[in-house]
Amino acid sequence: MRAKQEALNLIVGDYKAQFQKLRDYAFELLRTNKGSTVKIETEKATPDGPSIFNGIYVCLDRLKKGMLESCRKVICVDGCFLKGPWNGQILVAVGRDANNQMYPFAWAVVPRENYDRWNWFLKLLIDDLNLCDGKGWTIISDQQKGLVECVKGLLKEAEHRLCARHVYANLRKRWKGNLYKKIFWAIAKSSTKNQFDNNMKEMRELSIDAHQFLLDKNPTKWCRFFFKRDAQCDSVDNNMAEVFNGALLEARYKPIITMLEDIRETIMVRIKIRRALGEKMQGKVCPRIQSKIQSLKETNGGWKAISNGVGRYSVKLGSDGYVVNVLQKHCECNRWNLTGIPCIHAVIALKEARVNPEDYVSDCYSVASYIKAYSYPIEPLNGMNMWLPSEGDVISPPSSKRRREENNNIKEEGKKAKLVASMGV
Repeated sequence: MRAKQEALNLIVGDYKAQFQKLRDYAFELLRTNKGSTVKIETEKATPDGPSIFNGIYVCLDRLKKGMLESCRKVICVDGCFLKGPWNGQILVAVGRDANNQMYPFAWAVVPRENYDRWNWFLKLLIDDLNLCDGKGWTIISDQQKGLVECVKGLLKEAEHRLCARHVYANLRKRWKGNLYKKIFWAIAKSSTKNQFDNNMKEMRELSIDAHQFLLDKNPTKWCRFFFKRDAQCDSVDNNMAEVFNGALLEARYKPIITMLEDIRETIMVRIKIRRALGEKMQGKVCPRIQSKIQSLKETNGGWKAISNGVGRYSVKLGSDGYVVNVLQKHCECNRWNLTGIPCIHAVIALKEARVNPEDYVSDCYSVASYIKAYSYPIEPLNGMNMWLPSEGDVISPPSSKRRREENNNIKEEGKKAKLVASMGV
């Protein structure tokens, strides 16, 4: 136990030292990646007291360019806890590339998650992307402390979606079972008013209280039917940001600069790999979209299309049917409108018209957009031995985790000592 505690003390000492060099790190980052935004905020308990860390925000210029020029106007934001000896959270902003994969472009480390820190993060994000009041943009998030209020106050014209998985997590605390789960996800993924009404009716027949619970959770925030069509995104969850946070699991145990460098280097390598993949892509649209279209071509589900001769089709399966307008890229099921990718009904109509469905996919999924997003390489950094000293007060770390919490977790932290050492700390 004593050896473990000594190992932890060494790690804690490294944590403190890295907070003291944080301004030097920011200076080096700005020196090597011109045009980027790196903001550090500190606070003082008393006028003569030490400068206590209150946040660092990073948005690299080349990631910002890739996001603005080649990704959809959809931003997923999320936060996750740090795992070291100090309180803190990583806040991230993630876009969607042309292959429907994550495009992380901004991140921050803050000592706590609350309205003030989300407000600080979002204001910097708004300035970097010139979001103004959010008109034309979609924000996807969970219901973190203070975040919903911040989006409502700062991005009044943005569409703000809430992750349906978290709505369901709250639902199943009181109403368990596969039937509740099945009906809930049918509601969340309803793309027409009739589907939404019928699925909500089914939930009401199962439980009046569960039905009212979902109404109180405001379905306009997590049901597809209510989503704006110009986002070209029908996602009902916040998986993009959560997947990126999951990729940072090991980094979250490390001292702050080592952690920030892990994030930056992970993205730097990712940009390099994705750029090489893009150069090998065949066809007009990206592989994931190609695969989806091909799957719909091969499995038509028995749907039949009848043309009126001027670009409009009635696509039917038994008594069910939807009108498809191939000239306006519109289907009454709303899936084509929501995603920019032809739905099963549109694919059947386009097959009847003897044209290639891939030619009717939105440009936001093009290989050209994908290559452009990853055409901006991130510049590497020198090691600490080469950093120039910066101006400003020495930064002290935020408050450490409560003694009771440390005592309860001392065994677990001892196990982490070897893991952290193996990470190169």
